[in-house]
Amino acid sequence: SNETDSESSGGGMSSDQDFNDQLNLGIGDTAQFSSNQGAYEITIDSIRKEKTIDGESPMFDYFIIVDLTVKNIGDSVIDVTNPVGILEQTIYLDVSGSNDMSQNFESIDALTGELQPGEQLSGEALFSVREGEEDQYIRVQPGLIAAGGVYNEAVWTFTEDEME
Repeated sequence: SNETDSESSGGGMSSDQDFNDQLNLGIGDTAQFSSNQGAYEITIDSIRKEKTIDGESPMFDYFIIVDLTVKNIGDSVIDVTNPVGILEQTIYLDVSGSNDMSQNFESIDALTGELQPGEQLSGEALFSVREGEEDQYIRVQPGLIAAGGVYNEAVWTFTEDEME
């Protein structure tokens, strides 16, 4: 992976594309985002449950490894860690969730590097998950929407039965 820090994340990269909120997504679905870091699509391809990763236990009840694909649909280069970083996992939509931890574990295929316009990359995100009654959610962190960093919302809903 390339460890170079790009200095270009400040400039005029914000997307002028406009997407609606996408609140009823499931595993296999793609959301489109417009943000101050450009425009991109995120597809959640599959989700699997693990009790430990690299010998470590989760902060909560278990880990989920999320296979996802990010595609740059804007006209400027994006750092692929930005789209992954907007996501959080939660069991309640009215409380904050846990962030991606893929960069902290060797065995997880974290997405890194730059995506040129039109390029896509697949890899893994990792979340520590609380045991839920029924539905689990992956969504855009509400604080990023409130702060104007991401311009539209997306929520993927899934159950433990759907995990591999």
